[in-house]
Amino acid sequence: MSAGADRVRVVVVVADLPTVQRLLVMVVGRRHTITHLEAEEAPSGRWRVTLDCALDGGDPDLLLERLRRIPTVLTVAVRGREHEPA
Repeated sequence: MSAGADRVRVVVVVADLPTVQRLLVMVVGRRHTITHLEAEEAPSGRWRVTLDCALDGGDPDLLLERLRRIPTVLTVAVRGREHEPA
């Protein structure tokens, strides 16, 4: 993670375990650094995933929009956003 990165905590509820994998591949494929990952099974086979990400030069809102485009993502919420100064 380089200086100037935005850090966000994103909480995502997804329909199934394969979507957890798809979500992680998308985040890492966009070269965002995951600094914390927590996944827990919720009722009805759903999964709650908490990610702390460093968006190196990325737009936090763009990440959220990309997550919302995955059909089996049920909810997306940002729990915190801060900027690490350059």
